[in-house]
Amino acid sequence: GSGGGGLNNGRCELRSMAHVDLAPSTHERLLRFDRFRKGTADIAFWDAIVLTACDESQAQSYRTQLSTKVTQHELPPCRYIVVSDPPGTKIGNGGATFHVLDHLYSTYGSQVDSWRVLLLHAGGYSTRLPHVSVIGKVFALIPHGTPVFSCLELKLASYIDIPAAMQPGIFLASADTMELLDTRGEFRFDQPGFTAISHPSNVEMGTSHGVFVFDKELQQRVAESPLCVPTSAIEPCFVGECLRFLHKPSKALMAEQGAQVLDTDYIFTDSAFYFDCATSKILLEFYHIHAPLTCEVDAYGDFLQALGRNASPEYCHNSANVIAVEDTLAQTRLALFQHLQDRKVQLNVMLCCLSKFYHFGTQTEYIYHLCQDETFRREAALVSRAGVTDSTDPKSPLESFNPNVKNCAINSRGLDASCQIGHATVVELTQFAKNVIIGDGCIVSCCSLSEGLRIPDSTLLHTTAINGGQFVTIFQGTQESMKTSASVASAPETLTVCGCTWQKFLSTTGLTLHDIIEDTKPSTKVTMWNAKVFFVCSTAEEACSLAVAVIQAMQQGSDEQVTEIRRKVACHKRVSMAECLSTKDLSLVMKWRSTMAQVQPQ
Repeated sequence: GSGGGGLNNGRCELRSMAHVDLAPSTHERLLRFDRFRKGTADIAFWDAIVLTACDESQAQSYRTQLSTKVTQHELPPCRYIVVSDPPGTKIGNGGATFHVLDHLYSTYGSQVDSWRVLLLHAGGYSTRLPHVSVIGKVFALIPHGTPVFSCLELKLASYIDIPAAMQPGIFLASADTMELLDTRGEFRFDQPGFTAISHPSNVEMGTSHGVFVFDKELQQRVAESPLCVPTSAIEPCFVGECLRFLHKPSKALMAEQGAQVLDTDYIFTDSAFYFDCATSKILLEFYHIHAPLTCEVDAYGDFLQALGRNASPEYCHNSANVIAVEDTLAQTRLALFQHLQDRKVQLNVMLCCLSKFYHFGTQTEYIYHLCQDETFRREAALVSRAGVTDSTDPKSPLESFNPNVKNCAINSRGLDASCQIGHATVVELTQFAKNVIIGDGCIVSCCSLSEGLRIPDSTLLHTTAINGGQFVTIFQGTQESMKTSASVASAPETLTVCGCTWQKFLSTTGLTLHDIIEDTKPSTKVTMWNAKVFFVCSTAEEACSLAVAVIQAMQQGSDEQVTEIRRKVACHKRVSMAECLSTKDLSLVMKWRSTMAQVQPQ
């Protein structure tokens, strides 16, 4: 997956990224943020923090979580605003940005012109990270701090120097990435138009991100910076004109446009960007002409590609990176390109020569960054046990018997020496009983584990609450994605759950395809997300035990076990992941999370 800094190839690459140590500056920021949220220090902070949500139900859940976090001193007091996307067509994060600007100005009027606003794109159901679908990826826990941080707190800590460095305007970022920056030098957001933060990366990384093209003079400064010359006294941050922004370019296009920094293997890729209030007005002017949008607009691809003196409109016709291709896409892109060009909106790039970018997009990336990525764990001061009873001593039996086992437990109870957690496994908000054994490469979230439970390798288990005070445990393989689709005709043989085909799941449980899929026309596209395969139970413990029993029977069950599973399954209603979200009981979910989090170290 996309991860920090790209240490995997290139001449200058290995030598230079190895000496980039962002731990001291990051630790200092984490500490400053922690004091600020607890009210023991004051800093220049945002005037408003806006989170986007994909619909009103998600927005409501975000508002509830934000106010709870402020009350519990997990977040500092601030004006938190949650804006849900308008119903109807998917409009992308660019469309959501237009909608937020419209909401801010129509609700708060001209006072917005004096605000420093952080806009975090957090809308979406995290289908690739299903254990945070119900609460939202922005609230996923990170093993650091007391109370334990979520992605949001880590984000706010890493951005703690930005409000003081910027003129009023919008700082736009995505909720599931983490940028660690050395901000010495020209770290300021005071130019008209856009100023985009950029990170040194290898060319490979550029093909899946945005890439900035800038002139030879700026490239020379990079080549002389501490990125390429470890002993250099040059400060690592500087701002200059961006000639062109390329969105997910091919290697050939990067070479042709001169994106690679002189004599190095570096290109500079995108993460977050600033724009001033005058630019907000220019964007709103466009929105008011074209609303309601009928296609996806990308805040990176469609805003930034229209800028810079070498910008070219050919991207307007390339729909490779769009989720839902609408007829109006090319017209909307062209109109926006023209609009931003006519208003002569500038694009500056801030080259953060000593910085790294981490992405928490998939289960694999999530496990890697929390358990195995030694650099990130050191830089972000992550621990293996955060808010966990019975193992507060880092040399507890759990960790000392095998130093090569890298895992992570957050806000969990009852974890004692009779239990084992495998390598590269993340456990959070979970109640342990005696003699529980969790395999390697697992994610176990919000579960109530019964005595002697054995969880197979590479299993995701996540228990959630739905209306009527009932519980459902979601299960799949941590290498699998709920987004993977197949036609009804081929699904039984091609789609998998916990490493077994759907066919195997059906034969084990005695269910038919019609039981789990509503529309069984052979050509219909189906995914795990919409399949009714998860069992509704009256307690969290029963839900988890049944899920594990089904997985074990599928993977290696004897005839007796299979017969027993069929008998059990017959008495339970089933729901899909999509239904778990539409019928979620947020207050019960929040209650479980806070019960697990109120952990008194022994």
